[in-house]
Amino acid sequence: MRIGLFTDTYVPDINGVANSTYILCSELRAAGNDVFVVAPKHGVGLAEWNDDHTILYLGGMTVKALYGYAITSPLHVHAFNMVKELDLDVIHVQTEFGVGIFARTCARQLGIPLVSTYHTTYEDYTHYANFFDSATFDVYAKKLVARLSQIVGDTSIEVIAPSEKTRELLERYHVHTKINVIPTGLDLQKFRPENRDREKCEQLRKSFGFTSSDIVFIYVGRIAEEKSVDIIIDGFIAAEQSVPEAKLLIIGAGPDLERMQERAKGHPSIILAGSRPIDEIHHYYGMADAFLSASLSETQGITFIEALASGIPIFVRRDEALYSLVKENQNGWYFAGPEDLAERVSMYCSLTEDARRSMSAFCTSSVMSYSKEHFCRKVLEVYEEAIWLYHNMWEVTSLRIKGETVVLTAENENGEQNRILMSLDDCLKEGIKQGSKLTVRHLEDLKEREEYIKAYQACLRRISVKDRTRYELFDWMRMHTGCSGQEMDRILDTLEEKGLIDDRAYCENAVRSMRAALTGRGNIVRSLKKKGVSPQMIEEVLGDTSDTAYADAYAEKTAASIHDRSLAGKRQKVMSRLIARGYDAETARASAESLDLSEDERIQDDVLRRAVQKARKRYERKQSGRQLKNMVYRYCMTQGFRSDDILRILEETEWTDNDENQGS
Repeated sequence: MRIGLFTDTYVPDINGVANSTYILCSELRAAGNDVFVVAPKHGVGLAEWNDDHTILYLGGMTVKALYGYAITSPLHVHAFNMVKELDLDVIHVQTEFGVGIFARTCARQLGIPLVSTYHTTYEDYTHYANFFDSATFDVYAKKLVARLSQIVGDTSIEVIAPSEKTRELLERYHVHTKINVIPTGLDLQKFRPENRDREKCEQLRKSFGFTSSDIVFIYVGRIAEEKSVDIIIDGFIAAEQSVPEAKLLIIGAGPDLERMQERAKGHPSIILAGSRPIDEIHHYYGMADAFLSASLSETQGITFIEALASGIPIFVRRDEALYSLVKENQNGWYFAGPEDLAERVSMYCSLTEDARRSMSAFCTSSVMSYSKEHFCRKVLEVYEEAIWLYHNMWEVTSLRIKGETVVLTAENENGEQNRILMSLDDCLKEGIKQGSKLTVRHLEDLKEREEYIKAYQACLRRISVKDRTRYELFDWMRMHTGCSGQEMDRILDTLEEKGLIDDRAYCENAVRSMRAALTGRGNIVRSLKKKGVSPQMIEEVLGDTSDTAYADAYAEKTAASIHDRSLAGKRQKVMSRLIARGYDAETARASAESLDLSEDERIQDDVLRRAVQKARKRYERKQSGRQLKNMVYRYCMTQGFRSDDILRILEETEWTDNDENQGS
């Protein structure tokens, strides 16, 4: 396989990206591949090859603020033609800017699949551009980083992340390309204690003035703000009185070197040694007893792995990138700040030699999975998949906009077509246009998101007809869509953000409407609970207003519709209807009793006569004489009429001779 590794930094630079790229290059070549590195050089001019035609150097400028690295323009016409002649199978870009942009230009114009590794969490570095220490600038800078990271990820066929922490970060940036977690491999053998050059290590200890009884803690890395070197210096300042045998050696350079030297001045237990050649770093781990770092900006923590491979425990601050690496009390410890670090240093210095030897063996065994051979195998698998995906691409043949959605049509080389509904926002964010090429995986991802879009559109249609609560829409989607619970929550969150659903407003409107319809509190609460409105919200909207006025109004309205009833029967009927309307029994009884039925009382005799006639017609087919009168009497009693009134009206009522005779 012919592979191009494009990077903004390469050995002899000392940093994680340069080291990772160098290790990968060496292993890929050892596996029989033709590998070419494209990297900047110090000094402007045309691109040129190194002596063995394996590294293509691009003209660049030295920037002291960036640790003295060389940076280069993304435009290199001469170099583009040189890359074209390489006939690469795959381009693997290690950085996002400068050479990273040039790599993407080469991949796009030469038709080469592009793989990218996301080494750096740029949001931890926005302070370098924040000259006025503005909180607003920092917020916008981090948003820009997220957007650029998404673009970089989505323009790659495959993405490699060195840790789960980085993968989760990219997912938070909404990168849709597959993210493969592959920790950077290391040449662990040269770090292992049994392969250590003990004479060299002893010479190094003596060169720094360390004695055999001193316990040396080492930091290896950049001296920069995001590495929080000040915390470990302050921790040692706090510890030096109680544990004078503890020494701190800091290896590395950077923009904060002078400031840290000033901070450590007057403390002989702390030595800042500057940078050292990368091919000698393993000797420095070998002469130390423990490693420490306060950095929270690591994507993987290569120096941490190197330290453990060297058989020395690590002292670090708690960070997601290290959860799978640090086994507390077995190969290291977490610390929170300077005082906590001082206590950990004191504790470690009090351990016996046997305890330290036992821990050293565990340190070495805990990082065996980070070998360079394993790293190379996994990256080659990604290359093979990227090449297959690239040569099985789908071309976007049309985009039809429908409101907030887009109907995308894509076609493969066999003439097969796929039509997919996607959101206009996604289409714009992902830069999809007519003629764009999509991988099979990207197409499958769009199909999965299509269900989400359809569900969102269906929700819009439902709330355009009638207001709905969040619960109602969630329940409908659960029954009628294939969306996951997380997707449904996202849809509902979006609708809430746009003000298209609002349970509070829904509750307030419903309460107003039901109060206007003279509905009782009980029915209001039950109705809104069925809609998924929280009991707390219902109570807040209802407040402590009394039901009495509404109950009285409903009682008056109901009483007017009830005819041919006794006064007691009418009150009972009103009370029953009030309870059915959601009023409690006590309120219903009070409203029924307070009704003014003087008009009904005036016509009670007429009402009773009609009741007698009604009952008589009902029973006279089967009863006659006294039995008929008794049945009529009992019926009127059940309607709430008084006994003496019933008897009086019965006496007034004319009965046929037949009735009288049968009753005698």
